[in-house]
Amino acid sequence: MVALGKVLKPQGIKGELKIRCYLDDPQTVREMKSVVVGKTKHSIEKFRADGEFIYAVISGIYSREAAEALRNLDVEIDESELPALPDDAFYVRDVLGAKIYLQNASALFCANNPSNPTDNLQKSTDSTDAVVVPDSVPTAKAAELLGTLLYIDNYGRNDIYTIKTVNKGECSVPVTPNLIISIDIATKTIIFDSKTFNETAVFND
Repeated sequence: MVALGKVLKPQGIKGELKIRCYLDDPQTVREMKSVVVGKTKHSIEKFRADGEFIYAVISGIYSREAAEALRNLDVEIDESELPALPDDAFYVRDVLGAKIYLQNASALFCANNPSNPTDNLQKSTDSTDAVVVPDSVPTAKAAELLGTLLYIDNYGRNDIYTIKTVNKGECSVPVTPNLIISIDIATKTIIFDSKTFNETAVFND
């Protein structure tokens, strides 16, 4: 199962639910036939989206009291209902637990593009469902192991990666365009630009 969102509260008196959606595009839910709330599967009978919120009527929930019982429960979907992604993207869950390495991006790319060594770096990420793969995929060979990716948060502007480092505890770093050099899903390996990481990372006390 994949997390779609969380029930915030009933909306009105006829069982409609207000759900905080974890997807960048809540309209994607229109393609889905069912959700799991708590541990119970429900078909989606009515749906509308407003910003980061979904308003839905699901099977078996037709009163405010029934909707109230679902407050704060997780909303999940079966992996088979996930929309297809482009070839150059993948779901965030695919990178959780990945090994993260540090490498100097300028040294890595200057031979190919002396004028702008960051042209081949990752341009954007999606907080909860999809990540764009960079055009160039260097290997982690000769790079310094930083640690393991624990989870990804987003508070509006950038994704925030939380990492369990090899010897300095946990740290958090915002995903700016110059941070990620490459992501390799097959080996669950991410390479960071060491200069950008050192300038932006915050180590937890």
